[in-house]
Amino acid sequence: MVELGVRSPAGQYHYRGVEGLGGWLAVFQIMLYISLAGLLVQLLISQSAMNGDSWALLGSETSEHFVPEWRDAVRYGVWSSLGQLGFLLYALYMFYGRKRLLPKIMIVYFVLVVLLNAGDLYVINRAVDALLAADPPDAKPLQSMLLDRTDAVRGLVRSIVGCAIWIPYFLKSERVENTFVR
Repeated sequence: MVELGVRSPAGQYHYRGVEGLGGWLAVFQIMLYISLAGLLVQLLISQSAMNGDSWALLGSETSEHFVPEWRDAVRYGVWSSLGQLGFLLYALYMFYGRKRLLPKIMIVYFVLVVLLNAGDLYVINRAVDALLAADPPDAKPLQSMLLDRTDAVRGLVRSIVGCAIWIPYFLKSERVENTFVR
């Protein structure tokens, strides 16, 4: 909703500016839901990795091919996704409640995602190195981790670009300032 102005009790007209969940905030809403869907898919993928043959071969401490770095990378992915999911659901609640705290919450979220993506890249690199050294009988987990490493680099770059775009928007936008007032 765009409200061009309001009359004060004295009858003077004051420009109030743009407000509401339109404009770039509409794009931001779409991004939030895409992120939510991506996290749910990531959790499903991680769940299948923890219940599959690869986990029995590489993630179980009783296996002769146990690779703790691989197990840690899978676990990190699960906990990271769960943390982001919880934060994102809270942010959606704050967003639709038009809470004054939302811009700060989103800035923290953007920085947190960069840090979690950097951590993801780190644990995946450790897992790839460990898998190369362990030379497991099945190459499928190694191929999967190599793809995960590519995805982790993309995710880190994407989150840095997101920070560069959305943090200044939440800090400077007149619409954000006029919309999140409760």
